[in-house]
Amino acid sequence: VWVLTSAPAGSAYAMDDEFTTDNCGDPFKNFGELTVANSSKVIRVQDIANAPIGTYTFDAFITNCVTGCSSEPVSGFSITVNETPAIPTVNRLTRASCVGSTSTVSVLDPGTGLKISWEVVAAPAGASFAAGDVLDANVDGPDYRTDLDANGMRLRIKGAMSVAVGTYQFKAKAINPATGCESELTTEVFEINIFAQPTVDISADPDGDLCLGQLDVMYDATITSTDGGTYTYDWCAYNSGDGSGTCFGGFDDNTIQMPKRSWTTSAGPKSVGVTVMSDVQGCMATDLYSFEVVAPTMLACPANQTVTLITNPGSFDCLAEATFNNPTIIPGPCDPVMLTISVDGGAPETVVAGESYTAMFQELGVFTVTYDSEDAVGNTSTCSFDISVDGLPCGFVDNGGLGCNTSTSMFDQGTETFSLTSDCAPNTMLYIEDASAFVFTELCGDGEITARVTGLSGTGFAGVMLRESEVANAKKMALGTNTIDRLRREVRVIDGYPSSAAEILSLNQFWIRVVRSGDTFSAFASADGIFWQPYLSQVIIMGDCVLAGLYTYTEKPGNAVTATFENVSVTGLANLGAPIDIGVQGLGEGLSLESEEGFKLYPNPTNGELNLDLSSFLGEAVDIRIFNALGQIVRREQIEEVQVRVERFDVSRLEAGMYNVVVKVGERLFVERVVVE
Repeated sequence: VWVLTSAPAGSAYAMDDEFTTDNCGDPFKNFGELTVANSSKVIRVQDIANAPIGTYTFDAFITNCVTGCSSEPVSGFSITVNETPAIPTVNRLTRASCVGSTSTVSVLDPGTGLKISWEVVAAPAGASFAAGDVLDANVDGPDYRTDLDANGMRLRIKGAMSVAVGTYQFKAKAINPATGCESELTTEVFEINIFAQPTVDISADPDGDLCLGQLDVMYDATITSTDGGTYTYDWCAYNSGDGSGTCFGGFDDNTIQMPKRSWTTSAGPKSVGVTVMSDVQGCMATDLYSFEVVAPTMLACPANQTVTLITNPGSFDCLAEATFNNPTIIPGPCDPVMLTISVDGGAPETVVAGESYTAMFQELGVFTVTYDSEDAVGNTSTCSFDISVDGLPCGFVDNGGLGCNTSTSMFDQGTETFSLTSDCAPNTMLYIEDASAFVFTELCGDGEITARVTGLSGTGFAGVMLRESEVANAKKMALGTNTIDRLRREVRVIDGYPSSAAEILSLNQFWIRVVRSGDTFSAFASADGIFWQPYLSQVIIMGDCVLAGLYTYTEKPGNAVTATFENVSVTGLANLGAPIDIGVQGLGEGLSLESEEGFKLYPNPTNGELNLDLSSFLGEAVDIRIFNALGQIVRREQIEEVQVRVERFDVSRLEAGMYNVVVKVGERLFVERVVVE
């Protein structure tokens, strides 16, 4: 017999209720929702969903149903009714991650002392567990690991790289480990979505190597992925081919395209890299694109060369030609779009690589030829070489000597020194035909030739001459020195007749001058080039243009002499054949001297200040150049806009002699002569 001694408030039982077996004829006690069945040893409380929660205590004694004898009661028996745990409250239903990372789903704490049990609802094919499996403990599989925290509240699936990709679904329930009471499964489904790792590929347009400084290449990132997440991009540029070294950032993030970048640091191996990160946990990919940055092609210029300036004795045009091949350029990512050549800083001319080119020069000197190439992105390469133009100054002609088999001439540009060598000797008794080395230019109208004889090897004479033609017996006036103690003057007034020759004792008079004024020819000598002593004056009927030149000969046939001349000047409007040759002096092609008066200069002669009256050119741009007797520029001034009527020049440092002053105005040229004393 079981006797209820205490029950929770609200219980349907009363104190001292007895529960007996039907062996004594009493039915089970049934109180509302609670059914109690008993036996001689066991009391069972069933269907207690609505019973008050708490502890029910009983006493027990044994009764003999036949005799009615009973034992003494024994106390301390109890039954505790516990509450069924509530269904877990959802904290996070879905979580996504990529293979190789950890994904976690969790629920809120269902209550003190309770734990969570997870039941698999669905799993992708190839997973290590299937629907219906209960994950209530830590499990290690071949391609995953499930971890439960102490109460099983958080389920973590750590997928190895071979874990099955897809959706894992779970439901959860709460369990009281002490009582065994457990809740129903959650109605919501917990999901873990496992995605394959994405891939990324970098491509560039154009593919292949790049040219140094190239700006029009962009790098694209192509993503291959199944997660559908949102990606961010982190770009880097490297001055290495393997992504090592400093990352040059500064690019726009969150774009599948790396913007244009100018590789201006250096040529060589380079690379760009991108790291792609998804908002899905653990989903990321990287790629590196390597390429070569090629420096622009270096031009290889021809070697230096020397050419000889040749004066045409008929027109006294001057020309030297130098022929060479333009540099050859190997095609590549830096293909040049232009190859140009310029001579001594002149205007560049576009040429074709590898083709032959001829440069023409009309004066002596060393000229620098420069090649420039520019590739498609603006890289430039340059090279240069020199062309030395030797020979006699423009306008001077070496006719091979007058009646002489051996005659050579040279001109030193650095010292402006002429040298003549001859082994020919005239008949000093008759002087009918000349026999001497002779270089000359053309002098038209009045003018003079002046030179200082600085040396003479051997026995002979050297000096200056005005003559009507190259013919050996032409009219002439000549004055020479033996550079010791004698002058020799020679005059021929009729072609083919003997010269009138005379020697004069003279010490140190090595400056020689022959002057023409109309039909009067005069010869002078000087010890210093300042004070001149006349030695001869003669009327000789010659044409308007004569030959003005230097000569030398030996007095001992077969024994060559070499004469040197300095301070050579030929003054006159047609000085040196074409002293103001437009092409030679770089004033422009196709221009001619104006005949009308364009400007005035004064004083003339001058020994210090020279004034140019430019009244006719007010408001215009002018280019003023002063040429010496050799046609060389000794002074230049450029005025963008003439604003004053008179421009003043200091010419005190110029050597004494005749000079040509040329004024270029637009396409017009004007010239005036001035004597500097």
